[in-house]
Amino acid sequence: MLTIDDASHPSGADLHRETRRLRDRETREVFSRGLAYLAACLRGFSEWRQRRAAHAALMRLDDRMLSDIGLNRMDVTHGRVPELRPSALLQTLAPDALAAGNRLRIKDKPRRLAA
Repeated sequence: MLTIDDASHPSGADLHRETRRLRDRETREVFSRGLAYLAACLRGFSEWRQRRAAHAALMRLDDRMLSDIGLNRMDVTHGRVPELRPSALLQTLAPDALAAGNRLRIKDKPRRLAA
């Protein structure tokens, strides 16, 4: 750190070095805060996408399946579901598939029977 006493004055080079050091420190701090803000935004966006995916998965269930896991349509619609994370939802709906490491696949659409 640059100190100035009454007897001596800093040279131009000393002032330049001190100015550069302070500028570099402030630049690092600003950059660090910017990265922290960006990371928080990305975490928030990721959590929002997970909640949206869980909400969509719950809305695809019929009322009986929702009641089997202790929910109703109004709970899902108004966001009163305690944990809307896809992993928790899949753990509830298909624990065997997750335990076996299988991915859930959408089966072919059911065929209509000819009348």
